Amino acid sequence: MVTFIQIGSNLGDKLNMIFLSHQYILQQIGYIINESAIYETEPWMMDTDEWFLNQVIEVKTDLDPHSILIKLKKFERTHGRNINNGNIKKYQSRFVDLDILFYDNLIVNSSDLIIPHPFLHDRKFVLIPMNEIKPDFIHPVFNKTIKELLTDCDDTHQVLLHKYKMLI
Repeated sequence: MVTFIQIGSNLGDKLNMIFLSHQYILQQIGYIINESAIYETEPWMMDTDEWFLNQVIEVKTDLDPHSILIKLKKFERTHGRNINNGNIKKYQSRFVDLDILFYDNLIVNSSDLIIPHPFLHDRKFVLIPMNEIKPDFIHPVFNKTIKELLTDCDDTHQVLLHKYKMLI
């Protein structure tokens, strides 16, 4: 199976956190078969001046989506992420943010996991890197390509090229 994961960071050594995320994903989840460039992105729906570094990777895996989620959340907690428990803001600065965007063409709607990611079509910081690696991938809910979703997206936040590639 193939999953697409978004990696983001706006605290600490952001580039190194993306590198550490790659290493963890390679060890715990699967083989990275494609990666976007790394983008510097304006904070989305947050009250901070700390811009993010964001990247999308394509991962070949034998794990099911919930197992991937458990591993990603464990990595986030290990690296200082306070998971939303209702008492803190939903969007906050973080050393690492790992989101499952897609898992093949599967649609999941459970209490702890929604695939495709429910807001990816509203976020250029996700759509631009996703479009770079898979512009013709069809969103299984909207039945539109990533390229079409990007064209339709009204997000005005800046997304700037930071570094071309990490591993590949």
